Amino acid sequence: MVGSSLSSLLFVVPMLGIFSILFVVSRDLVQKQLALFIASYFIFAVLSEYLFGMPFSRKSVIGNFTVDLVSPTLMLFWISFYFASNIKIGRGAKDSLPLRRPDGQGTTINTVILALPLILFFAYFTIRNGVRVTGSFLEYRGQRSTLTDYMFVYYVVLVSQFRNSGLLLAVGLFAGASHMLSGERLRSFVYLIVILINYFRLDKRRHMSSAILILGFFFATLIGLLRSGNLGMQREYNVTHFGSVTVSSLYLLDFGSTLETFQKIQFVLGTFVANIIPSSFVPEAFNIRKAILTFADIPGGGWLPVFLKIQSGIIGVAVGGYIIGRIYRLILARTQRVSVMQPAYYAATLAFIATAPRWFMYTPFQLLKMPLYAFTLSAAMIFLAHHWPRKHGRSARV
Repeated sequence: MVGSSLSSLLFVVPMLGIFSILFVVSRDLVQKQLALFIASYFIFAVLSEYLFGMPFSRKSVIGNFTVDLVSPTLMLFWISFYFASNIKIGRGAKDSLPLRRPDGQGTTINTVILALPLILFFAYFTIRNGVRVTGSFLEYRGQRSTLTDYMFVYYVVLVSQFRNSGLLLAVGLFAGASHMLSGERLRSFVYLIVILINYFRLDKRRHMSSAILILGFFFATLIGLLRSGNLGMQREYNVTHFGSVTVSSLYLLDFGSTLETFQKIQFVLGTFVANIIPSSFVPEAFNIRKAILTFADIPGGGWLPVFLKIQSGIIGVAVGGYIIGRIYRLILARTQRVSVMQPAYYAATLAFIATAPRWFMYTPFQLLKMPLYAFTLSAAMIFLAHHWPRKHGRSARV
C-alpha cells in the first residue's frame, strides 16, 4: 500500500484476519473462493511492501486511485452476496444449503457418442498447443479461443446427465491437463473443480476444500511464474496474479471517472446482454471490456465489484452482490428438488461455482453466461431424452 498510514494498517490487518477466517469456516464453495481471493488481495497487493519488501506493481497508483478505494468495494460485495445467498457459515449452520446431486447413469453407449467431440477436440488442442508452460507463453497471449469455454459448458452438461461416468472423469482430467500444459490455469481449474465436486463431493468437505484451494492457488502461482519466465529471477516488484488484477481495477476506476451517465447506462446494458449472447456480438459502445482495453494497456481482468462500481456506483456494488447471491441461492435450492429438471439446475450450479475465479477477477461477461448456457443445453437434452422415440429401451452400459 503506497504511503499507507498506521490507521490504514489498523484497518487492513483485521480485515485480512477476518477474510482468512471466513475462508476456513465457510461451508459454501463460492463464499469460500471469494473470501480466499479477497484475503490474497490483501496479502499480495495491499500489504505487499510490508510482507515482501517490494510493491505489487510499478503502477500501484493510477491517477488519483489507489488500493484504498478497491478494498471497501470488495468487502461490500462479499457481505451483500453472503446475506443474499443466505448460506450460513459454521459447523452447525441450520440454513446451510448443500448441493444435491441428481441420480445419474454411468458410462453408456450414449455417453461414448456424446463425449467423442470432447475427446477429439482436446486431442487436437493438445497437439496444436503443445507445452507452453515456459517463458514463451506470452508469445501466445491473446490467441486463446473462446471455443474452449463452450466445450467446458458441454462437459458440465454431460456430467449432469451421466453423473457416475468414469469415461467423463477421464475426459475431464484430460481436458484439465491439456489446459495446464498450455499454461491456461483458470481453464484447467474449472475442470478440476467440477470433477472434485461431482465425483469426490468436495462441497461437503469443508477442510478438504480449504486445503485443495490453497494447494491450487500455490500451483497456479508456480505455473504463472513458469509461463512468464520469472521463476528464480530477481524482481523489482512482487508480481502476482492478484497484483495484476488490482492494477487493471485501478485503471477501471480511472476510466470510470471519465464516463458520462449515458455511457454508464450503455455499459450496464451491454454487460447484461453479454451474459446472454457471445460478447463479440455486443456493439463497441456497449462493451466495457473493449472500452477499457482502448483506454489503457491493462494487464488483464479486473475485480467484478470494481466493474459494478464504475457502472452504477457503490450502491450498484451492494445491489449487484445481492442479486448475484439471490440467483445463486435460487439455482442451488432447485437442485434440492427431485424433478426431471434437476440435472439442468445441477449443471448451472456446477458452472457457477467452477467459474467463480473468472467472473470475480476477470470479466463480468461470464457471470451468468456459463450457468445459463449449461442450464439451457441440459434442459434441451432432457427434453430430447424424454420425447425421442425409443425402440430398444435404455442404452446398454459399456
